[in-house]
Amino acid sequence: MTAPAQGTNRALLVVGALALASFGGNAATGWLAMQQHTRLTGLSENVADREQRTRDLQAELDRIRDTADGLEGQLTRNRRERDELVAELAAVRSETLTLNGTLADERARLTKTAAELEGRIASLKSSEAKLDKALEAEVARREALESTLAEARAAQDRLARRVKSTETRLAETRDRAKELQTALSESQAVIAALRKAGINIERRAGLTLPPELTATIIKVQRDRVPPLIVIDVGSAQKIEVDDVLFVRRDGRKIAEARVERVTTTKSVARITDSAANVSVQEGDQATTRTTGSS
Repeated sequence: MTAPAQGTNRALLVVGALALASFGGNAATGWLAMQQHTRLTGLSENVADREQRTRDLQAELDRIRDTADGLEGQLTRNRRERDELVAELAAVRSETLTLNGTLADERARLTKTAAELEGRIASLKSSEAKLDKALEAEVARREALESTLAEARAAQDRLARRVKSTETRLAETRDRAKELQTALSESQAVIAALRKAGINIERRAGLTLPPELTATIIKVQRDRVPPLIVIDVGSAQKIEVDDVLFVRRDGRKIAEARVERVTTTKSVARITDSAANVSVQEGDQATTRTTGSS
């Protein structure tokens, strides 16, 4: 209980006491006075409480007013901020509309660019495929050229070896030609000497045949090995050294002989081949041809 309420209660007690004294101790009257006093005391306390509550409410009202004033200021600031945000939102919406238009244009441009790029990519792929085929053909051509080059180099090496071999052979041929030229010169000198000596070179070389004739064996020198025979024809009948004679008896060839010496009327020949178990005898025929039964 507050101090003013306590003072009020004390005043009521004093009034009650005075009332009891005035009535001279009357019990009924005292009881009523006590009841009035109690009611008065309750009312006083109630009034005091109401006054305290009024003061508390006034203080709370003051606080609420202060808070309301603060909220009013905050509301003003919020409204101002709201207006600014609305203006900013309008500007953003305007900018958004502008950006949307720009974005649409940019999308259209990008779509067109994408289509162009896809076309270029397709073209590049086609070109790449063609280039791959061309590259494959070029690689195959290069490999063929390398193979041809390798074959050409191998052929060149073979040709170089053949040329070298040919050069070697040519040098050998030249040396051989020189040797042959020297031999030819010597042979020509020998042929000239033989011809000068009366020897028939063509007969010796087999280029001409001896004349066809038949001679008789007039002597057989059996002490020689192989035996020698003497026939009754000589240089007068064109018989020459190295002529081959075929010895016949009764038309059958029994031996062969080669002329070694020639005189005008006689010739000496050496047996070079004879039939088995048959000996050449005087009187057998010697011919320069192989005709007749053998």
